[in-house]
Amino acid sequence: MPYKHDSSLTLFFFVLVILLYCVTAPSAFAQTTIPTVENYCAVVDSRIMDSSTAPGEDFYEYACGSWLKHTVLPEGMQSYGYYDLSDQTNEFRLQQLCTGHLTMENEADLVESLNNFSVSAFAAGDSDAMRSRQQELVRSLTEAESMDQLQEAIAELHCEGIDVLFSLYSPLPWETLPGNPLHFRQATPGFISRKNYPVAQHIDEKSEYLLQESAVSLLHMAGYPVDKAEALAMTVLAIDERLAFASMTSAEAWITANTLHLMSADELAELLQGWDWEQYFDKLGLENVERINVGQPEYFKELQQVLETSSLEELKAYSAWYLLQSFAKYTFLPETAAWNHLLTSMSVLSRSTQPDTRFASFVAEREIPEILGQVYLAEWFPADLEKDVNVIIENLRTAFITRLESSSVFRGSARRRAIRKIQALQFVVGGPLCPDYFTSLGFDSDQFLLNILKARSVRRKHLLASIGTNPEPNRWWVDSYSTNAWYSNAQVKITLPAGAVLQLYNPDADRATQYGMLGATIAHEMTHALDSDGRKYGVDGRPVGVWARMKEWRSTKRFQHEAEKLVSFYSKYSVLDSVALDGERMLAENLADLGGVNIALDGLRIHLANDGIEDIPPETLQRFFLAYAQKWREIFTDEALHTRARGWHAPPRYRTNLVLMNCTSFYNAFQIQPGQAMYLPPEKRVVIW
Repeated sequence: MPYKHDSSLTLFFFVLVILLYCVTAPSAFAQTTIPTVENYCAVVDSRIMDSSTAPGEDFYEYACGSWLKHTVLPEGMQSYGYYDLSDQTNEFRLQQLCTGHLTMENEADLVESLNNFSVSAFAAGDSDAMRSRQQELVRSLTEAESMDQLQEAIAELHCEGIDVLFSLYSPLPWETLPGNPLHFRQATPGFISRKNYPVAQHIDEKSEYLLQESAVSLLHMAGYPVDKAEALAMTVLAIDERLAFASMTSAEAWITANTLHLMSADELAELLQGWDWEQYFDKLGLENVERINVGQPEYFKELQQVLETSSLEELKAYSAWYLLQSFAKYTFLPETAAWNHLLTSMSVLSRSTQPDTRFASFVAEREIPEILGQVYLAEWFPADLEKDVNVIIENLRTAFITRLESSSVFRGSARRRAIRKIQALQFVVGGPLCPDYFTSLGFDSDQFLLNILKARSVRRKHLLASIGTNPEPNRWWVDSYSTNAWYSNAQVKITLPAGAVLQLYNPDADRATQYGMLGATIAHEMTHALDSDGRKYGVDGRPVGVWARMKEWRSTKRFQHEAEKLVSFYSKYSVLDSVALDGERMLAENLADLGGVNIALDGLRIHLANDGIEDIPPETLQRFFLAYAQKWREIFTDEALHTRARGWHAPPRYRTNLVLMNCTSFYNAFQIQPGQAMYLPPEKRVVIW
């Protein structure tokens, strides 16, 4: 029997364990242990159900009602649900990897590297060592006697993976360009940009004072006398705010069209005239740079204004301050305490208050994901688990193709092209192996900052060496412990990191649970290959030609007709009786949710048939739908629920109920009858896939 989870107890034990971590002395690393955490989330848990609610009246309440009633929203959070619980489980896994207490016997070299790195993180509290090493880094900036020397110092830092003023960037899959040109982007704003973080619009006087004090403290750490640091602090913060307001938000930067601005070296020189690009490229070891992608031109325009209107002393101070604040989250120095407290109070930074196992994991995730990721795979994602997931994938592929073959929406050439695309759809499961240039990278157990710099340097050298070469075709773009899965139009590929799989897959659970949770999620991503956007791309990931689209106009019209029905259906519902769901905005995700459930259920039928079970037992069918519903359990503040209603995904109650109201098998499983709230007449149900 799989372990079944009591969420309130788990939250209690999670807090208890973190408190225990916080009292663990650095010298006790070898004795530090973390309890093995069951994957409690990926099960159907009868204890969170509310049997007083009829399935035909509100299935979401029936499946999750007890949990919804008795779970308290954690302080400071706007929402809390299944994926937060599974993230906690994943965090436990990562922390356990950083203790050195592992069950696997292979990957000895990587385990040793990870152990040494983690031990060094426990020594991050060594104030004198951390302070002196950071002061060494900023000295090249503060001692520059001319703008040329300052730019040369910044270029040298860029070579080592330390970005100041602007950043070198490794593009995401959908941003990859032929020939792999150099990518520049905005530096992450040092201060909490009022544009990027709305909470900072309401910064109080205490926080403003704390911000100024932290700037003075960091500048003093950089070598400025206190009076000089006080004089420069406001100027430094003003420069940072100017650059912050010229930056894109994370949401804006996620849209590919916003960040693709390919230009020549001459155009780059025109954009940032105050920069000696010839000297810069020479320092980076790059010759004949002809094409550059600048992710955020507006940021670079503002940077040009900063260079024109700021003195050398002000630019040196800003660069030194920026470098020190970028490392502040890894330190426990008196000089960085005010800065870290400010970020923590505004929920921008979340980390331990002293060097411990949680802190070691926090740093390893950000600085050595290549090593941590492969150790994660070896410990938590064995080959037989990956093999079983691939069986599920192929059953889903067969189920999707079978549905397309009898589709009343896709016919003729549109059907044939859709089937070919699903046949060609690639899946990458698990995560990347640690690259060769990292495998042999040794760390010293007493050199924390040096270890971080060593990892950044080797990664940056690899990035620079790749400029002008063809992108690696099998490159992973996320770490194995990432909990995000997605479909790429350009690559016709679904990426399923081990962390995302483990959120929804329990090898000890029954097949109905596995398909209701993981299967429905994978199938959801598969439908994106054929949704309103995905259908514009062919089997090779290139845009479909005009002639091909013209031949498929009838299928397109039928697709749009069904899609409009779904838009109208969702738009009739409101949250808290005040904010209507945005059915148009949610359309792609609602279509994927509906298709995902139907395809996953057919995939379950195929799997059981291969096991000799021709007809799904009623209780198995019910567990499938319960599994689907329970993974959406989540509680909200009213404000957060209003925001979700206007977003890309329907709130969880509607993401469950409205999908299942359009699924005929759901009616059979729970004997849904006319007159019940969940009943929708057959002629009004939407079926596209």
